[in-house]
Amino acid sequence: MNTSTKEQHLVILTGASRGMGRAIGEQLLARPGHMLVGISRGVSQELAAAPKGEGSALEQWPHDLDDATQAAAHLSQWLAGVPAGRFASATLINNA
Repeated sequence: MNTSTKEQHLVILTGASRGMGRAIGEQLLARPGHMLVGISRGVSQELAAAPKGEGSALEQWPHDLDDATQAAAHLSQWLAGVPAGRFASATLINNA
């Protein structure tokens, strides 16, 4: 399967560095065509090392969501740099 960026699915997952959030992230990354943005207090080396399906990618953003303003600004800035139509879908999983 050749997964183009048009077929890539964006998933934003809070609380992605440990526990259930990390397990969800690992499962998403193992599937083809997922762009996972993990937002949590820290970066997970285990999640970074998780097997990735074809066309899947990971970005981890360390933010404390007690002050969501910084995370929202980072997300807005990142999305502004993404070409329109790059993702087939977008999902937010609020696990924080």
